[in-house]
Parts: sequence; structure tokens; C-alpha cells
Amino acid sequence: MRYLLITFLFLVTPSASAQNGFLQIFVFEGGIEVTVEGRSPEMANMEGPLEFGLEPGSYRITARKSGYEDLIRIAEIEKDKLTQVHVNLLSPRPQERQLPYDQFGGLMAKSGILRVRSAPTDAPVYVDGALKLFRTPMEVAGLAVGYYIVQVGGCEVSAPIREDVVTYVECQNGTNRVTFSGEPSQPLHIPDGAEVMYSPVEELSGKRRKGIELGMGLASVSASGEGETHTGPGMHATLGYGLSERYTVGLSAMAGRTPNSGTKDGHSTNSVIGLFGRMYFLRPQRTMRPFLTLGAGQSRYSTTLLGADFDATGLAGMLGLGLDWATSRSLGYYIEADFHRANFDTVEVAGIQVSNLDLKLTYIVVAAGLRLRF
Repeated sequence: MRYLLITFLFLVTPSASAQNGFLQIFVFEGGIEVTVEGRSPEMANMEGPLEFGLEPGSYRITARKSGYEDLIRIAEIEKDKLTQVHVNLLSPRPQERQLPYDQFGGLMAKSGILRVRSAPTDAPVYVDGALKLFRTPMEVAGLAVGYYIVQVGGCEVSAPIREDVVTYVECQNGTNRVTFSGEPSQPLHIPDGAEVMYSPVEELSGKRRKGIELGMGLASVSASGEGETHTGPGMHATLGYGLSERYTVGLSAMAGRTPNSGTKDGHSTNSVIGLFGRMYFLRPQRTMRPFLTLGAGQSRYSTTLLGADFDATGLAGMLGLGLDWATSRSLGYYIEADFHRANFDTVEVAGIQVSNLDLKLTYIVVAAGLRLRF
């Protein structure tokens, strides 16, 4: 009777394997120890995959090899489906990871900050395979120095944590980048959508420093008025202050010499000095960013007519478009085309001042040069 009961239970109880999913793990070289969460470690080789029958759910897979950082994968196992995981990259271990706190409860010096962003936001973040309720944008302070595997939004990167340095991990549409900043190791709360300044430790793209900037360049100056246009060489300069990563205000100056056959010296001198505001169109992480410039100031036109000095002054408005190329946080190049509309209402001829002058000139200035940021 007992035998019949056991046989009956065996027949009516569904097979355990029928409720399982299947996992295969492939490696790119031998000598790699693979541990699947809840199972004993196994040595993998290139002859064939490691195979497991697992209940549906999420499993942490750890690949280890002497001299390399552990590689973490998260595998989703579904009923009656095969999931394949390829271990195809191991990062050399430059130094052993240290705990951020010692056994006596003191904070060790070698720790840093990890910040993770993604587009779209509110994506889950796995650090070394652990979720820990992290969602983007996020920050973890006091991480021990070492390498961490960060998975977010379809990206997976090996992020180095350095002493007193902020490590930024960004993922946008499956494309990732890792950059660094020398900010002090303390918690900083960044609201969603806030712009972040990066330093060029790993990448030079888009690392624009907020603060004072000095721009200097050569220019081509074209002056048009009364049906004539003359073009000559000139100089272009700016002294600005970055209010943010996107907006800069300051002083600008343009000076150029254009040919004028009707004058004694054969040329005219043109200059505009005034205030400007600049707005960048793209995010500061980009290496090249177009910008729009608006400004106004005082214009001056000087020449010699019939042996007498002719010096006119007035107001000018300015509209410009340009492209900024940042090579580091302190150095960049720019090319800019400005349109100036000058209205001269005062003129001084041979030392005699004459008002109510109606002289209008249009300047087109094309300049290229360097920007230094302090």
C-alpha cells in the first residue's frame, strides 16, 4: 500500500524541470570561475557552455579570474526558455578594493563618489549586480577606491572610483561615457535636469569651466555703406564671465582696417566696443557647441578726407552666430560671424564737432581664435 501511494504521488506531481528555465554561460578563455547565485562555483572552459536548470527569477552571475576584477551579470530566467550569458571581457585589477570603513568605525581616506544619470531618467541602477533601490539620477558617497560594474539603461561600464573624485556614469540610448571631476568627497544632491560640469581627466569633450574667460582672434572685417563694400583684416577680442554652463556675458571688441581709395591714407579704421551675451545651444558635455551672441555698444569710424581727420561715433547693435570647440576646461577654439549695424550721429572733422549726422554702416566680422578660461 505504501509503495502504491509513493508511485501515485510520483505520477501526479509535475516534474520540477518542467517548471524551470535554462541558463547557458559561455566564456572567451579558460581559467574563469563562474558562480551562479544559489549554486556552487564551477570552472568554465571554451569547449562548451556551463548549463543550469533554474527556477524563474533574477540571478546574479559572478565571473572571477586571478588578477582581474570580478565581472557581474544579472540573468533573467523565464519558464521553459533558454537564457545565454557571454563572459567576453575582464578588466585588469590595478589595485585591491578597500572597504570605506575600517574595523574601528572610522572613515578611510581612499573613497570617492559615484553619480549615475540616464536618458530617460528613473532607470534602475545595478552596482556590482546589486540594485539597492538605486534609480537615476542617483549618487553614492563614500565608495571604496576600486572598479565597479555599473549597469543602467542598457549600458554596462566598468567605473573606476578614485580618492576624493566624483565619477560620472552617463547612459543615453544605449551609449555610455565615464568622466571625472575633482570635487571634494562629500554628498551633493543634484536635481533632475541640472547641468553638471566635467573635468578632462578621461575625456576632453565639453568640459567648459564656469568663470572668467578671455577670447582673442584674427578677423576679416567688411564695411558696407552708401552702395560700397570694403573688406580688410582686423582683430576680435572678448572678456566674459560664465554665469553657467550655457550663458556667458561680458565685453567684446572688434577693430579692423578697410581699404578706402577716396582717402589720403587709402584706408579707414573701424571699431565696435560693447557688451554681449552668449547662449550655447547644446549641453556642456559636447566638444563642439554652436552659440548665439547678442550685443550693443559704441562704434567708431575714422579716416582722412581732403587732408582733414574724419572721426565719427555712434551706437551699434550686434547679432552673431558661432561654434565653440572645447579642448579642455581652460582652453578652447572658436569661430564666429557677427553682424553689426552702426548708426553714426556725431562726427568730428579737423577738431570741429558736428552733430545730427546720418551715417549708417554695416559690418560683417568673421573671426577665429582661442578662448582661455580661468
